Amino acid sequence: MSAPSPNRTRRLPRCLAVGLQALASLCLMALASAAIAADPSERGLAVLYTYGEFDHVDRVVEREASGKPSPGKPVLSLDNRGGEGKKVLTANHAKFVGAILSGFIKFPQAGTYQFSMRSNDGTRVLIDGKTILDDPAPHPDQDAGPASVTVTTPGWHPIKVYYFQKKGSWILRVKWSGPGLTGEAPIGADFLAH
Repeated sequence: MSAPSPNRTRRLPRCLAVGLQALASLCLMALASAAIAADPSERGLAVLYTYGEFDHVDRVVEREASGKPSPGKPVLSLDNRGGEGKKVLTANHAKFVGAILSGFIKFPQAGTYQFSMRSNDGTRVLIDGKTILDDPAPHPDQDAGPASVTVTTPGWHPIKVYYFQKKGSWILRVKWSGPGLTGEAPIGADFLAH
């Protein structure tokens, strides 16, 4: 039996060192993400705005991917409504507004929660990266849902809402009910952060 090649002996520790370094980096990123999710620093959802005559919520998703939306003031709750000519959410426009709201929702206890929404125009709601409510086309005030979400770990979970308003009056209201909550109610500022 011959002795191992000197090059091979040197490579193994270097490969092991590189692998451990990569693993350590991944662990640090995971810990940083968990820390953000465990204690988001600001109330409400962060919002990016884009403008155009949208015909489907997918057009807002495409605009997000293009990197062109502009940041706006946070949206504190998911209970928002405006009449004709009123600015949409925290945007400076009253029509042809696309909004991408993102942050975290705080589930007070483990269990199954029910969600529903009333919107005008198109809306899509994702929790933990999964679409739970989808009413993507233009329409007058309209209800969607209910949808069930089961969480095994209480605390902060990612939430994202895509929304657009063409013109006229508008509404974006997402309600929930479940363990640790009192009846069905719109999601308020105490449960949203970014």
